[in-house]
Amino acid sequence: MYCRRCALGIALVAALLFVVVATMPARADLNKDIDWCSGKNNPTQDQVIQGCSGILNTVGNKMPADVRATTYFQRGLAYARKYQWDSALADFNAAIRFQPNMAVAYYNRGLMYLSRSELDLAFADLERAIKLDPKANYQGGLATAYYVRGDKYAADKDYNRAIDDYNEALKRDQNLVEALIGLGVAYTKRSGINFNSGDLDQAIGYFNRAIAIKPNEADAFYNRGLAYTLNYDFDHGFADLDHALKLDPKNIARYNYAVARALVLRASWYVDNKKDDLAIADLERVIKLDPTDEDARKRLVEIKSRLTNVASAAPAPAVPPASAPTAGTTTVASASQDFDGCAKETKDISIAACTHAIESGQYSGLQLAEAYFHRGMVRHLGTQYELAVADFNQAIRLNPREGEYVWGLACTELAMGNKRRGERDLAKAKEFGFSLDKASCAQ
Repeated sequence: MYCRRCALGIALVAALLFVVVATMPARADLNKDIDWCSGKNNPTQDQVIQGCSGILNTVGNKMPADVRATTYFQRGLAYARKYQWDSALADFNAAIRFQPNMAVAYYNRGLMYLSRSELDLAFADLERAIKLDPKANYQGGLATAYYVRGDKYAADKDYNRAIDDYNEALKRDQNLVEALIGLGVAYTKRSGINFNSGDLDQAIGYFNRAIAIKPNEADAFYNRGLAYTLNYDFDHGFADLDHALKLDPKNIARYNYAVARALVLRASWYVDNKKDDLAIADLERVIKLDPTDEDARKRLVEIKSRLTNVASAAPAPAVPPASAPTAGTTTVASASQDFDGCAKETKDISIAACTHAIESGQYSGLQLAEAYFHRGMVRHLGTQYELAVADFNQAIRLNPREGEYVWGLACTELAMGNKRRGERDLAKAKEFGFSLDKASCAQ
């Protein structure tokens, strides 16, 4: 954090040192030390430290106070860039001791305190720097201080004070992405306490601003995805979480956790809206993402048990006399015995055959993916779009690079009015070598 906002700002150091060269004893490498300390010809940080140290050790006591302060300051910056915090802090202290109104030294010492989480000292120095030199661009450092303190309040679950500090940060730097994300997260967390959907709307707005400034910021997409799902906008939520993973593929554990929590929430919504099949599909996916999730297992058992009890309480259907099937018809039993029946039979029989194959436990991998895909297509044609989406997602999970599966999902998304996601998945299907377009979806 510290060196990101370092301010050199001392271009006159060589000229100031030159003023006192005439009073110094002869030293062959003095000019080299002056060049290195002043940053001439891009010296390394070690060379800057060596040059400034050489000057201070040789003639430091004979130098004017402002030149001595400048020399300490230059060396302090070099130490900071080498992450030698204690040495840097000591040099900034020395610079201020020799030149008490040196605004740039207060500014950088404030950033040093900030990096050490000594927030009270950081604010005091940063505000002093701005007071000493109002025209300098020191507001960014103070913005960072507010953002860092906002993070501290948020970690302590004091979301109101965190929001206040993030807003103070944005007053000083309206494009500070970290503060925008911090605000979004604070509003998201506060919504869980206040049960206020307006907080979620505000959170999404701040994440939108962060993404507009920094389009490849994975944290912004990840947290916006969480906010969307908490607001029951699952399509946008899952799309954002997927995009966050693409931007930050190493953070797969965080992604899986967020997706699992979103699926649990959506499953509860499905149950409340009497869509038990969809709830079961979501909870089964949760268990595959996290086999240790006992809560998801418990919910799944409860739903299946309830459905079993409902089915057993229903009156038994009339059984027609046994007879051979007429030409052109096939019973569910005969269709389910043959895996091919899943893809070949008419609507209701095909769904039953696919379901029997899926639940039989006899199929896995690519064959199981095919069963989910065919059932998804039948459900799509029957306008059972939500069930179709669940089936296509299961098929894609089992065979992620099968373009036909992605195409089927795209067709259903378009039919549901999700144009952006549908067209995105059509393009993805073409990348996987499946060339049917949008016009083929209705066929």
